[in-house]
Amino acid sequence: MKGESQMTGKKAFNYEKRKLLENYLQKKVQINRIAEVMEVSRQTVSKEIQKGLVTPGDKSSYSADKAQTAEEEKILAQIMRERGC
Repeated sequence: MKGESQMTGKKAFNYEKRKLLENYLQKKVQINRIAEVMEVSRQTVSKEIQKGLVTPGDKSSYSADKAQTAEEEKILAQIMRERGC
């Protein structure tokens, strides 16, 4: 179901899906089509792309590794805040 990941609290993108997104973007697949295939909203795909851009404004510069690192840093910062560190 489209958007189900947001409703269940599951993350829309894990590393495997980020690599798939990276591949689609390198092949210049349109964001609407990527969202449809990955069963997430266009907005979710756009936000993920922004997280992993190497060159601002160039969607084909998306790096799954950069996006994964950014997500891991975000989670770590949240844990640190929750623990008062």
